[in-house]
Amino acid sequence: MTAKYARIDPSPFSANQRILEMVPDGSCVLDVGCATGYLAAELKRRDCRVLGIDVSAEAAGDAARYCERVWNADIDTIESLDCARVFDYIIFADVLEHTVRPDDNVRKFFPYLRDGGRILCSIPNIANWKIRLSLLAGRFEYEQVGILDESHLRFFTKRTAQQMFRRLGLRTRRMTVTPSVLPYGLYRVFPLKWLDYALCRAWPSLLAQQFVFELEREGQR
Repeated sequence: MTAKYARIDPSPFSANQRILEMVPDGSCVLDVGCATGYLAAELKRRDCRVLGIDVSAEAAGDAARYCERVWNADIDTIESLDCARVFDYIIFADVLEHTVRPDDNVRKFFPYLRDGGRILCSIPNIANWKIRLSLLAGRFEYEQVGILDESHLRFFTKRTAQQMFRRLGLRTRRMTVTPSVLPYGLYRVFPLKWLDYALCRAWPSLLAQQFVFELEREGQR
């Protein structure tokens, strides 16, 4: 699936920044749903080798500037990659909620993850406090961006995301969140962004905007 934006959110607490922090320099990465290659561009600057997949031919063409190779394919229907490479990291950044079969779409890429490799996944939190308040008011209205993005097909809470990963035989090595309590403009006031993040870390199921997971196959170190 294609993300709507072609740049990285500069906030240190954005999901994409958190994912970038989890990938060491020089890693071999598969970016599933790479869009225009905004993650790949940052990773390439750090000597990472990046391959990508995206359903949009236009976006895949843009991403080819930063990726060694890009497949123009729908991850709901692609069965395999004509690629013998295995990857240190496979990234699903704001992707699974756009797909019909999230479980299958993670599982089908297991053969391309090296022993000890990691899966990095960011997922919006449908149980966020703003959505809960909207439901109390009788509203469930899709939007152009955000948790209720009109292109989202599946919705996850912290619990249901973790249940899906356990069914897949994945263990959470690390989970972090993106904050949602304070208006974004207030992040210019330095202490407030840390307060917002601390609150969301304390009550992630209620306050987090997104969850960012670092996952590994069970039985691996």
